[in-house]
Amino acid sequence: MTLSVDFSEMPVLVASAESPNGQRVPAAVEGVITTVAYTEAAGRSGGGAATSTKFTHPEEVVVANDGCLFVADRSRVRKLTPDREITTVVDGLEEASSLAFDTAGNLYIAEAGGDRVQKLTPAGEITTAVSDVRKPRGLAFDTAGNLYIAEAGRHRVRKVTPDGKISTVAGTTDWGGFKGDDEHAAAAGLNSPCGLCVDEDGSLYIADSANHRVRKVAPDGVITTFAGGKYPQDEFGDGGLATDARLWYPTGLARDIDGSLYISQGGHRVRKVTPDGIITTVAGSGYLTGSGAFEGDDGPATQARLNGPQGLTLDQYGNLYIADYYNDRVRQVAGAQERSLVIHQVKVPQASLGETAELTLEITAYRAGLAVDAGNIVQRFTAPTGFAFTEWPTYSYNGNGTLRGSLGSWFESDGSVMVVTSNLHLNTCARDKGPLVYTIPVKAVAAVSPGTYRDGWVSVGRHPSVQLSAVASEGPELSVTPGGPPDVELTRNGGPKYPGVKVRRDKPVPRQTVVVTLPRGRGLAFVPESGAKCQVTVMLSLTETRPYDGELSDDGHTLTVRDVDLGLSPQHPESTLFAAVTATATAATGSTHLAFKVGGVEAASNAIQVEEA
Repeated sequence: MTLSVDFSEMPVLVASAESPNGQRVPAAVEGVITTVAYTEAAGRSGGGAATSTKFTHPEEVVVANDGCLFVADRSRVRKLTPDREITTVVDGLEEASSLAFDTAGNLYIAEAGGDRVQKLTPAGEITTAVSDVRKPRGLAFDTAGNLYIAEAGRHRVRKVTPDGKISTVAGTTDWGGFKGDDEHAAAAGLNSPCGLCVDEDGSLYIADSANHRVRKVAPDGVITTFAGGKYPQDEFGDGGLATDARLWYPTGLARDIDGSLYISQGGHRVRKVTPDGIITTVAGSGYLTGSGAFEGDDGPATQARLNGPQGLTLDQYGNLYIADYYNDRVRQVAGAQERSLVIHQVKVPQASLGETAELTLEITAYRAGLAVDAGNIVQRFTAPTGFAFTEWPTYSYNGNGTLRGSLGSWFESDGSVMVVTSNLHLNTCARDKGPLVYTIPVKAVAAVSPGTYRDGWVSVGRHPSVQLSAVASEGPELSVTPGGPPDVELTRNGGPKYPGVKVRRDKPVPRQTVVVTLPRGRGLAFVPESGAKCQVTVMLSLTETRPYDGELSDDGHTLTVRDVDLGLSPQHPESTLFAAVTATATAATGSTHLAFKVGGVEAASNAIQVEEA
């Protein structure tokens, strides 16, 4: 069942042009490219405002947990804060070529010119973590704390465990070439490996640069080609499978939380491989063997020009950063607007069966004052166990209710799911300053055990899902016990009988879902009583019954009946539920019972005795 409401005449999150200077503040647009820090001529300036800072062939970028962007800038590593202040954190390096953070916040720096990997602690102390690695050009950590190093000078990838043990996981020493797909990676041929990344399953991705491929090493050690290695007619192979596409000297890799892999490559482009294996270009418009250039800022990234893109990284808001090597710039491609939102539950509802409480959700921008305009995106809410959405939600801005209204929404799956499609925006004008607060009534509708249920979720467009929780508190319990006629006797091929249960509570109960299950292997069957429908009947008294149609499972063993009014109240604290069943010709004789589940409470029916005909 789906319920909906039209709030077309209500002020449903409609942005206003009323801002202090009479202008609406524009939000970043997804897919638009800008320069994060740049210079018009290569140089070596110190700190200061990012727009006046000079880079010299930036080769790698990485984002720290606090949102700071680190840039490998030849002999230095630069740090760019979210408010765009820039400092030098390390100097005197021999060609800083790759960067990676461990879980403790230590920054590892590959020095391609120094044949080593350095470790910079949060306190600023620098030491050599790994030596004697020839031209390291890629670093990555897995969830176990293992460090992977792309050793381009020896055409292999090394693994360093947390206790310092080093081994080769892919490539054969000093042999540059291509071989070994579908075999163990340690026996495979790589050719100048560069960028690395590791997914949550432990698979390792390698930019096998001079082989014009991205290789994947599965957790079992088998290597395959993930992207590239083919020569499609359209030069790049966009829109097709990544394994049928053409890559040209891939260098940088970055993986998004949705499972997409970004690849920088020759031809002055950045490519994206989605989880279904389709490859497209997301930045750059150069030809495969053409020269690079700088143009296109503030326009679509796919129409911009890059010049030798190298390292890639993504922040938690979906923004893609590109080390635009020969343009001496760091470029940013804006992610989906909703990824720039911080969403968290600030009020956990607590209710006993039949009661309604409020769930409060607070939405802010990840940086104070940041303009976010996600548009009319789908916001899908799933209620925690035992709860449902039964009333329309509201919103307010500013934390003081100066702008409030109702959210356009509808309910699905008997209220366990709510969909909101209102225009979601923050900080675009004077009236929509954050925080934005959603107030969502939820009702305890199922008889579940008291406790906290954390299995609710809200998914806002392409923002990562956020967990929702609710507390089912103790109250007058719904009691379910064997009931109905004291003796239910069935004979093979005989008529139907009505085993059931009694439900008791001296307060009203929301409509419940009732599930009745036949005993396995006993030869019993449900009997349709309303056309082709099987039913559960609620008996309030000897003269008042309420039948409810149900749905049978494919195997005929389970009958599910939704939206059942149990008819309980202080004046009528007890009802009986029963279902019609019969014994087939092959039914096993002896005693058995049906299994009833009313809301979240389970009980056996009264006894059923099956006898010979």
